[in-house]
Amino acid sequence: MKSWDLMKKKWSNFFNRGFLINQLMMLYSLILVMIVLIIMLGLSLFMVNSNFKEAKSSIENVSAELATSLRNKDSNVVSNILGEVAITPTHYKNMRNYLLMDQQEYFETVIDEWHEGGTGTFFQDVMRTIFSNYTDVKSIDIVFDDYDYYIHGDQSRVIEKKQTKSFVKPTKELTFVRSIRDPSSFQISGAIYVSFTEDSLTSFYNSHGENKKEINTFIFDSHDKLIYGHEKGIPEKDLNQLKKSMKENSWISEEDLNKQYFVKLISVKDLSMVTLLDKKQVRWNSFMQIIPIFVIGFSVIILLLVILNKVFKRYSSQMEQIVQVTNQVSQGNLKAQVDTSTMQLELKDLADAINQMVVNLNKYIEDIYSLEIKQRDAHMRALQSQINPHFLYNTLEYIRMYALSNQQNELADVVYAFSALLRNNITQEKTTTLKEELDFCEKYVYLYQMRYPDSIAYHFVVDDGLDKFIIPKFIIQPLIENYFVHGIDYERQDNAISVKARQMGTKVEIQITDNGLGMTQERLIEVNDKLNEKNVVLQNSIGISNVYQRIKGFFGESTEMRVTSEENKGVSIVIKIEQ
Repeated sequence: MKSWDLMKKKWSNFFNRGFLINQLMMLYSLILVMIVLIIMLGLSLFMVNSNFKEAKSSIENVSAELATSLRNKDSNVVSNILGEVAITPTHYKNMRNYLLMDQQEYFETVIDEWHEGGTGTFFQDVMRTIFSNYTDVKSIDIVFDDYDYYIHGDQSRVIEKKQTKSFVKPTKELTFVRSIRDPSSFQISGAIYVSFTEDSLTSFYNSHGENKKEINTFIFDSHDKLIYGHEKGIPEKDLNQLKKSMKENSWISEEDLNKQYFVKLISVKDLSMVTLLDKKQVRWNSFMQIIPIFVIGFSVIILLLVILNKVFKRYSSQMEQIVQVTNQVSQGNLKAQVDTSTMQLELKDLADAINQMVVNLNKYIEDIYSLEIKQRDAHMRALQSQINPHFLYNTLEYIRMYALSNQQNELADVVYAFSALLRNNITQEKTTTLKEELDFCEKYVYLYQMRYPDSIAYHFVVDDGLDKFIIPKFIIQPLIENYFVHGIDYERQDNAISVKARQMGTKVEIQITDNGLGMTQERLIEVNDKLNEKNVVLQNSIGISNVYQRIKGFFGESTEMRVTSEENKGVSIVIKIEQ
């Protein structure tokens, strides 16, 4: 159990190394290798099984075809030869005359028969015709029981007479025996032995498939004696076992040869034909056929692994670059960027997105940092402005009351207006009504008017029903302050500014107009372009952009703001707010 857990842990560690893409590569590679190996093993098993089936089929076919060939030789060839030499009394007499007479006497007898009836035929010509017609016949021996002579004929010398005590049947050739009967008495008088050439059977192997060439064939006579053998390297011990089994049992099986051979036994008349096919040879042929399968299979595996490794290595390298950059960013390096020149497909899209994210993050942090500084400055200014406010109010109220007691009404009004401005600036409310905002602006302009008497005029108008319209504080005052900072000409006596708030359908329109110095066309275009920007960074100034962003933040994106101006003719600012 422990060894199994250890092996499982090792495999788990092997597949969990590196990126997920590396794990997938190893998994896909393993799956592909297993699939190819399964295919190779399947093809190999199929090949081996097919070869064994083909071997069994081959030995069956060879046995059947050889048996047919033996039957044909026995039934046709031998019978025809017997018919040629002894089928009729004339043929039989001609054969016996050839055997018993000397050459001169036999010659004269045949001539006389030809003159008498025109049927005389030399026995030598008969034999010569037989060997000419049956080229696979090696020899013919005609033996009579009551004579010491016998007739022998073969392909080389055709025919001759031999004298011997007893005829010995050929043992190295395939030989068929037929009895010779006297046509007159039908008594057996001898026998004819027809022997066939080795090529008559081996030619069959040479003209039929590779497996047939490897089949061993053995023919036994009726006494289970081996009379013919076509063998291809069968060991001596196996051959002896074959002879022994046939002699003892007249039978042979695979078990008799330790199942090392495919065995087929067929009886053809009084002959027994045994065909053997060595299983080792079948296995060797299968092995030689399997080798190309494994060579091709392993070549495919190597090629797949090389291609997969190259593809996934490139992918992994690109992914590693992305991970390195993200780690640098996580450690605070907001200048890190992924080199997209080496990226491909979805990794390039991912790298571009990460680069853009880093840029946006850097910009966002800078904006947050800048805003935080501004908020701290604003908070500091607010703290400074709140230093002992009651002391300031009481002091200003004392000055106003002192001015009134000395009939300095104008000074008292100035002090009152300044005190009201100061009180409005340091209050914490973020919104106000349109009327209160304009009252505040009126006091602001009044103080300038007191400083520059008879030089400044102002006119504020609000439509009925808009007095209680809620707006953010300080959205009109900064625009009026811009006029006094940048647009007023103190050398003139006709400086004027007006504010009009009107109801225009579903919108509230606020128009601030002055007759000051105005703007150049270049400056006007720059201001309007800045207003049209979607993301406007708040500046340290209290200018137009700041006001517009605060109005949009309060009323929404439907808010409109437009600036028109002519140089030396003043500026007109129109704000449209959707109710």
